[in-house]
This record gives sequence, C-alpha cells and structure tokens, in this order.
Amino acid sequence: MTSVHKNKDTFFSALLSGRVSMVALVALLLLFLFSFHNSSIGLQDTRAPAWSGSFYPDNAGELAGLMTDLTRQAMHDRPDIPSGTRLQALILPHAGYIYSGLTAAHASLVLKKGQFSKVILIGPDHRIGFENAAITSFAAYRTPLGTIPIDSDSEVLGRCGDLFRPVSRSESLEHSLEVILPFLQYSLQDFSLVPVVAGPCDIHRAAMCIDSIRDSGTLLVVSSDLSHYLDYATAVK
Repeated sequence: MTSVHKNKDTFFSALLSGRVSMVALVALLLLFLFSFHNSSIGLQDTRAPAWSGSFYPDNAGELAGLMTDLTRQAMHDRPDIPSGTRLQALILPHAGYIYSGLTAAHASLVLKKGQFSKVILIGPDHRIGFENAAITSFAAYRTPLGTIPIDSDSEVLGRCGDLFRPVSRSESLEHSLEVILPFLQYSLQDFSLVPVVAGPCDIHRAAMCIDSIRDSGTLLVVSSDLSHYLDYATAVK
C-alpha cells in the first residue's frame, strides 16, 4: 500500500469514528492532499522510454556495449571533416538499430564529450497527425543510459505564436526522437534537450523561431529515414 493510500485510509477511518478534532481534521486533509499532489508531479516530470526493448535494447549495459560495437564498425568508414569548418547540424536515422544503428553510429565519430551543451532534436510525426510542431511538457527525457534535462529554450519556442505547442499523445508514442537519444548520450554525455516533433507547418516561420535559440553551443539534429520507398541503388545515388 502506498503512503498516499495509507494517509487516505487513516483520514477516513478517524473521520468515521468521530475521533478527529477540527485541527487534526485539517492537518490530515492537508497531509493527504500534499502527498497526492507530490505523487502526481513525480509521474509527470520525466518522459520514460516507450521503445526501449523493441527499437533498441532496454538494458543499460547491453545498450552501451552496442553503442561501442557500432562505433567501432563505423570507424572503417570515417567521414572527412573539411578543414576550417565547424559542425552545426547532423541528420540521423530513426529506424530500429538492427537497420540504422551503424549509420547513426557515425555521429560518434564527429562528436565528443562536452562539444555541445544543448541539442535541438527535430523529428517527424508518425502516429498522430497534427499541424505545426509539438514541443514537450516534460522536464526531462529518460533512456536506459540516463536522464536528459529539457532546456529552458523549449519554452521560448512555445511563445512563437501557434507554431509550437505540446501534443501529449504524440510525445508519448513518437519514436523519431527517442531512438536518436542514446547515440547523443553516448557521444556528448552531458547536454540539455529541445525536442520538437514536426507536422506540416510554415517552414520559414518555424526555422526563424528555432534559429533564435541557437548559439555556438547548440547542435541541431534532424531525425529522418530520408526515404521509405527507394530501392538501395537509387537511395545511394
């Protein structure tokens, strides 16, 4: 039995027996409401992973080991970074790791711990269908590799007219952001997150809003499969 239920049972038992003074009654009522309020907040603070165990491993040790193995494989096809340039954005795939993990692991070859303090992660809506873009109502996102705090700039996007708003059903079901996060955690380790799930929208207005919260410590990551229908040769070309 939880502490909330114990407090509730104590309160109602005492009330029915007539053994409660007015002061004690108020005190018990406040205790019950306070406990219930705190338990509700705790459930809403962090978005738990919805796709661990299917798109990627749900065990932290197994997931970290997979990241290490995929990174080792990716080193055989290390991308060339042009001299005199600065990394600002990446496109990463969001399929199950058995399909796209090796491609996504190339991020670890261009990222390192502490390189960016904030990541704006944008992915497409697969499951709900809505216009404009969805931002988070949570304070943090969690994966088997740990918890990522939501950056305060997420609230700034919420003030960009009607372009950005929470869509709770989308956030609880969408995979396009979640499956990218372990790769970013593995490489950057510590960063804050601005998650955005995009539907059809005014691209130019949305881009201006997003650009307003970017600085030299920000990495922009776009989550995309690029295509679901091209044959391999055409996709490579």
